[in-house]
Amino acid sequence: MVSVMGWASASGIFNDVASAIIEAGVEAEKGTAVLADLIRTLSYDDWDTQDESIEGFRNNLMVMEAFRQAGFESYVDEYTEDDE
Repeated sequence: MVSVMGWASASGIFNDVASAIIEAGVEAEKGTAVLADLIRTLSYDDWDTQDESIEGFRNNLMVMEAFRQAGFESYVDEYTEDDE
């Protein structure tokens, strides 16, 4: 898929899935793996508003670890350093 503009609506997809995983009480290791794969897939399809999801879930360790594993360490660090 080639895209000229980013895919901001992917944040809604990610946020819904992440919320469902959290609410279902999925084990952290499994939830992290699923979310990291989802982040990679959405990003490959030109998701460009990951920062909005990081901001919204910055207090959830599982989601933050998923973003780290998917290669977004600098975004995570930027949004979580204010919390320290």
